[in-house]
Amino acid sequence: MGDRIVSRFGRELVDFNIKTIGYRNAELPTLGIAIANTLNCMLGTGEEYSQDNEENIAEEIHFGMTFSSVSVTYETDNRRYIHKDFLNREECVKAVIGDDTDGVILVINAEEGITSDIREQVEFVRQAGVNYLSVFADNCHLIEDYDELENLGSEICELLDMYGYCGEDTPVVYGSLKEALDDPEGEWGEKLLELMENMDYAVPDPEKDTDKPFLMPVEDVFVITGRGIVATGRVETGVIKLNDRVELVGFGSSNRTVTVTGIEMFRKLMDSAEPGDNIGLLLRGVEKAEVKRGHVITRFGAHKEYNKFTAVVYFSDTEFMKQLAAGVKTDFQMRTVLIAGEISASADKINCSGKYAQVTVELTESVAMNNGMFFAVRNVGIGRITEVL
Repeated sequence: MGDRIVSRFGRELVDFNIKTIGYRNAELPTLGIAIANTLNCMLGTGEEYSQDNEENIAEEIHFGMTFSSVSVTYETDNRRYIHKDFLNREECVKAVIGDDTDGVILVINAEEGITSDIREQVEFVRQAGVNYLSVFADNCHLIEDYDELENLGSEICELLDMYGYCGEDTPVVYGSLKEALDDPEGEWGEKLLELMENMDYAVPDPEKDTDKPFLMPVEDVFVITGRGIVATGRVETGVIKLNDRVELVGFGSSNRTVTVTGIEMFRKLMDSAEPGDNIGLLLRGVEKAEVKRGHVITRFGAHKEYNKFTAVVYFSDTEFMKQLAAGVKTDFQMRTVLIAGEISASADKINCSGKYAQVTVELTESVAMNNGMFFAVRNVGIGRITEVL
């Protein structure tokens, strides 16, 4: 915000937050960079990216561990995609919470086929509430037998059906990142355009809860010299307008009201923001020490903070489940913040064979939460709140 803003934001395109899961070739740029550069070369849209450009590489903390991710933005005729690739995808796929993700692209190595790691990732994102995905089969330039690709397609269809996706209706693109990067205007570059066409038309636009009260989880906080405090995050529900009075909720901050004096997205000024927007809010009446990651900014009185709830949790680690009857102290990812707490369950609520348990969680700090909200249990589970207590 400030002198660097040169224009106002328009809504000609739908904003869509996307993440990549599955196989990744560490020697090649990420899928997001490959797509952005292909669109730039073939359609002249957006900008060209480099994986070595530190401006695109962000460090994020999940479950007490720091991971690097590559974030790029690119446009098709219908959407503006905010695409994030975690460089350590095996762990970070567990941090993909449904409220934060509109869709995913599953990448499968055509030479390897469907591995146990691929199965685990698909199962996890399904449990995290991600309802839509597209599939990209990589390294297809190395497959000479067409029957192999046909068999892979059948296996992909069965995999998706197994975890609650419709395999028959999910398009699969058979391509090659390496070949597309070498010749983005060739047939393999066309495959990335086909992938994005599938995303545009096969994966529906995210539903926007504009009728609900405004809520934005805070991801980061900055000081703009001469202007004030800027809190960044993604709008979860509702609409925010300039000069609205809002409330900070979490960590005992309830009833702390501030005024929104500026709204920005993609370095452009806005008069209002709505669900799905990744924005910065310029706040008046608050010091930097009073707002932090994990707070939510919401309409006054619309949300409360709690530190105890019941939930149904899907666990990937059955050994962890066996300890629940005695209570386990661990960490929980609640929207944008990591909080310590204790999780427990009575023996009759634990189904180790099915990997599900009905649990009670008590956190060490209070945060804004609501029934139906997704959360993560360190490295071992994805849960959904059934009742705040």
